Amino acid sequence: MMVKLKFPDYKIEHHLREKTINAVTDTLEKIAFIEIIPSKLMSPYDESLERLKAEILINAPFSGKLRLVLSRTLAKQLVLNTYPTEKIELREGRFIFEDTNQINIPDDILDDVLGEIVNIVAGKLMRGLIPEDQSYEIGLPEIGADTYLKYTGASLCIEFFAEGHPFWLVLFGDGFINSPLINPNQ
Repeated sequence: MMVKLKFPDYKIEHHLREKTINAVTDTLEKIAFIEIIPSKLMSPYDESLERLKAEILINAPFSGKLRLVLSRTLAKQLVLNTYPTEKIELREGRFIFEDTNQINIPDDILDDVLGEIVNIVAGKLMRGLIPEDQSYEIGLPEIGADTYLKYTGASLCIEFFAEGHPFWLVLFGDGFINSPLINPNQ
């Protein structure tokens, strides 16, 4: 995945970054009970890593897209931490991360969990960005395999780590930059 960062104003970029980090860490730490660490650097693109994407459109009050990109291994860990089952060995109340590749999780369950996560992150992000009296509309989550992306529009990509594995949250669209509703001073 490759994205270009084009922000005319550092304050807007910093504001978006801060609100995005808060939405991601708050959601995943509360839902999946894993520590989320934002990264200041970006890992090089690794073509050998099987990645999934969960994305959702922002339809109003501006248009944009939010995309969560993560490895299948980390996605399985999120499912296991969210929907534990008694058939899988536990250690200290948590699933053993090294064993996730050996566990068969149906795609519909994986899709449901990732869709719910990206939906909650989008909602928290929008509530953090726009005024309290402003409503927002988001689309339905779309889940699938991630592909290398060269995007020339406005975007912000933030890398995170969970359980030692990188994942990314990407905001696409001029609406995140140009909307008069997004006030970096709020």
